[in-house]
Amino acid sequence: MCQSEQIFNFSTVSSLGGNQRELARQKNAKKQNDMHKGKRNDDGLSAAARKQRDAEIMQQKQKKANEKMDSKAK
Repeated sequence: MCQSEQIFNFSTVSSLGGNQRELARQKNAKKQNDMHKGKRNDDGLSAAARKQRDAEIMQQKQKKANEKMDSKAK
């Protein structure tokens, strides 16, 4: 068997080995996509503006919760 036949046989066997690498690539792409699902997108706000916006949202939530507790207390 000459060297070119050995290389050919080796490459044929490795290409017939299955699609494990492709499956792993797909699995990793899905995993990476899932990891970024819940993350906040960059909304273009500075840290101070984001902090102000979040504070206003929390105040609204607290006000709503207090109103709900007041209505239950009556």
